[in-house]
Amino acid sequence: MLFRCSSQLLRQQALDYDVRAREMEGRNAVQSKEIREWEKRVQSLKRELELDGQEEEGTFIEDSGHAVADNRLESLASAAAAFSGHDAVESLLPSGVIAAETTLQNELRRRMQKMQDFCKSVPGFIYAPDEPKSRHY
Repeated sequence: MLFRCSSQLLRQQALDYDVRAREMEGRNAVQSKEIREWEKRVQSLKRELELDGQEEEGTFIEDSGHAVADNRLESLASAAAAFSGHDAVESLLPSGVIAAETTLQNELRRRMQKMQDFCKSVPGFIYAPDEPKSRHY
């Protein structure tokens, strides 16, 4: 009887381990697929960035994607310094960047509000005097 119970328990554990192994293989396959998709997306964005840099300068750039990105950021920073208005800077950015920035700002505001609501709900919670009550990033 004891032998039968222990062998049944071992079989059940072996089945559980097999199921877990299959689940892990499935997750690994999904994650590797996502990684490949992100790598393709990054490469296409680097190509787009290079093309944008070439269109702005009117010449072909043979630098790596990082150098092109740095040049693009420097040009945007100099343009931002030239135009002091927020709307002027936004007009220089692609619409996808503006949409992503807006989404991130909304998400940040939502999380900050959620955190502030939680802090208010905690009895005895006091803000530190040197910490501002609301932060704007």
